[in-house]
Amino acid sequence: MKILHLAIDDKFTPFAQDVFESAFPGSNEFRVIRIADATTRFVQPAANVRFVPQRYWFSRALDCDLREADCLVVHSMTRWFSRAVERAPRGLPVVWHGWGADYYGLLDGYADHLYLPLTEALLPTLNGVERTSVRDRARRAVRFVANGLLFRNWMQRTLKRVDVISMLPDEFVLLQRSQPGLHAVFHQLYCSSAEDSFSHGAKNMHGLDLLLGNSATPTNNHLDAFEQLRRLDLEGRDIVVPLSYGLADYADAVCAHGHRLFGTRFVPLRSYLSPAEYSERIAACGFVFMNHVRQQATGTVSLSLFKGAKVFLREENLLFPFYRSKGAHVHRFPDAFGPYADSTEDVFSPLTQKQRDENRRIIAEYWSKSRIVAETQRLQSVVGKT
Repeated sequence: MKILHLAIDDKFTPFAQDVFESAFPGSNEFRVIRIADATTRFVQPAANVRFVPQRYWFSRALDCDLREADCLVVHSMTRWFSRAVERAPRGLPVVWHGWGADYYGLLDGYADHLYLPLTEALLPTLNGVERTSVRDRARRAVRFVANGLLFRNWMQRTLKRVDVISMLPDEFVLLQRSQPGLHAVFHQLYCSSAEDSFSHGAKNMHGLDLLLGNSATPTNNHLDAFEQLRRLDLEGRDIVVPLSYGLADYADAVCAHGHRLFGTRFVPLRSYLSPAEYSERIAACGFVFMNHVRQQATGTVSLSLFKGAKVFLREENLLFPFYRSKGAHVHRFPDAFGPYADSTEDVFSPLTQKQRDENRRIIAEYWSKSRIVAETQRLQSVVGKT
C-alpha cells in the first residue's frame, strides 16, 4: 500500500513519520507545506519527504501524487489539504487524522462555548481592537462569522470525501450527531507514545508547584483559572505557565495578569524547550490544572499522569470522561473551593503511591509504541472495507 501523507511542519509530524514507516516500511511519501522562505523546525529532509510551496496545491504534481497513491492520509486538515482531498481520484481512500482545532468548528454546540467569561472579555482587547471604531469592530465581527460559515462550508464538502477519521471516540460521536449523513468510519491514530514522548527528562513530577495550561492560546482560559486558583492557599507554590507557542499578544496579557495577581510566584515559560528540557522544568509541579472546555493538551495531560502528578480537568473536556473510563485517577477542576468537589480531601493532597502506579500503568499500556504501530497497521484493513 503506497501512502501519500499531507502534513505541516509541526512537532507531531516526525512521530507520524516514524510510526507509519514502522507499520508500512518503504510505503510512505510525505508532502509538507513550506510557508514562503521559512526554515523547517521539526520535519527533517529525507528521501520520502518533499517540502512543497503553495503552487503545488494547484499543480499537476499533486494530481500525479494522488494517482500513484493507494491511500491518502491527512494529518490535521488545512484549506490546502482540503483542496487535495477534493481533487483525489474517486476510489482513493482518504484518512483524516484530526488534531483538534481542525475539526472543532464542525461540532455543534461545542466550539461555540470554548471561552469562559474573563477570557471572553479579554479577546476583543487583543491586537488593539479596543482602540478601533465601533464600525471597525462591527466589520471584524461580521468577518469572523463569515469566516466561520466558510470554514463549515468547505469542511462539509471535504467530509463527503473522507472515508476514515481519527479523533477521540466521544468527539466522533459528536461529529456524527453534528453532521448527519457522515459516512466515514472511526479508527484511532496517535500523535505520541509513552516511549517517545513521556519518558524524557525527570522520571517523576512531584513537589508543591502548579502547572497551568499548555500554550498561549485563549482556549486555556488562563484568566478564569487565575481567579479560581487565587482563592487557594498558594504559600510556597509557584504557578508555572507554558506560553512558548500560540498568540504573542495573548501571552503578554496572561503575563500581565499573572504577575499582578501572583507576583514572583507566577513563572511563565516563553521560550521553546525540547521535550527533555520541558520535562525537567516541570518536574517540581506535582499538580496540573487544565482549564480547557475542549479536548486539548492531550500530550501534557498524559505525560503528567504518567509521571505521577495530580491532574485537574474540566468535566466538559472530553479527556476527563475518556481517562476516567479507563480507570485513571483524574480530578475535576476545582470550581468550588473549600472542600474539594470530588470528596472531602484537600485540593493539594497528593495522589497515593497506588494511584500514581495505576495511572502510570494505564498510560504506558494505552500509549504503548508497539500497540500504536499495530493499530496503525490495522488501518490497511479498515481502508480496505471503505
